Amino acid sequence: MRAGRVTVNGVPATQPGFNADPETDDIRFDGKPLRQKPPDRIVIALNKPAGYLSTCKSAKTKSPTVLDLVPDGTRLFPVGRLDRESSGLLLLTNDGELTNKILHPRFGFDKEYIVHVREPLTKEQMHRLRKGVRLEERLAKPISLRSQGHSSYKIVMGEGRKREIRRMLKLIGSEVIQLHRVRIGPLKLGNIPLGKWRKLSKEEIKKLNDYSK
Repeated sequence: MRAGRVTVNGVPATQPGFNADPETDDIRFDGKPLRQKPPDRIVIALNKPAGYLSTCKSAKTKSPTVLDLVPDGTRLFPVGRLDRESSGLLLLTNDGELTNKILHPRFGFDKEYIVHVREPLTKEQMHRLRKGVRLEERLAKPISLRSQGHSSYKIVMGEGRKREIRRMLKLIGSEVIQLHRVRIGPLKLGNIPLGKWRKLSKEEIKKLNDYSK
C-alpha cells in the first residue's frame, strides 16, 4: 500500500485502514482488479404490514421501511412496491437479474390481492371493472375479479402500476378499506405472520426464475 500498488476507484490507498467496500468499490493491485467472491443470492418473502414503505430509504418522511423488518448485514432491496397502506407479500433480494425478470411485463408475473371495500360492489361496478377502467396513463383491467363474500374481492392484476387498484375502484365510486397481496407469480404468501419473513428455498428461487406466462 505504501508503494502505491493498491488503488480504490483509481485513487492510491497508501495508508493501512483505508476504507473500501469490496461489493461496490473498484479495488486493484498493480492495476489488476481483485477477484471478489460474489455474494450469496438471497430472496426473502415478507408479509408486509400496513404503515411501512417499500423502499430502502425514508429520509424525507422518517417513516419505517420494509428493511426495518429484516436482519441487518445483507444488502437487500424490494422487488416492486406495495404502497404504505397496503399489506401482504413482498419480495426482497440482492439478485438484480431476478428482480428485472419479475418486474418485466414480458414474463407475466401476475399478482393476486384480497381487497376489502367500504360497500359491496354493484353489478354495474363489477361490469365496469371487468371491462377496464381508463386511468391517466392507460386502460387498467384485472385478469380476474371474484367476490369473496360481503365487501371482499379477489383481484388478479398483470403489470402493476402505482396504486392501480385503489385508483380503479375510486373511479367507479368505491373505496378500498384494506388491500392485501397474497401471490406473486407462482409464489404464495402462505402462513407467514404479518411483519415476519422467511428465506426462499433454492427450489422456490428456481421456480421464480423458470416462471413465464
